[in-house]
Amino acid sequence: EHVIAGRFGEVVQLQIATGNIVRRWDGFAGKITSLRLHPAENLLVAGGGVEGVGGEVAVIDLNTGDKKLH
Repeated sequence: EHVIAGRFGEVVQLQIATGNIVRRWDGFAGKITSLRLHPAENLLVAGGGVEGVGGEVAVIDLNTGDKKLH
């Protein structure tokens, strides 16, 4: 089993039993402030940014690992 967490500049997928990072998506500006999983399509939406500067949203395909910034 895994858990997904947002950190400063990245989103990580961790293995619960060990705490090891199994996947990492980086390149985000600032901190990740929200995560939303769409279980039917296995998509993750991550939002964040730098306060007073701007924000961004990324859609991550958990099947392929592809990340698209919007």
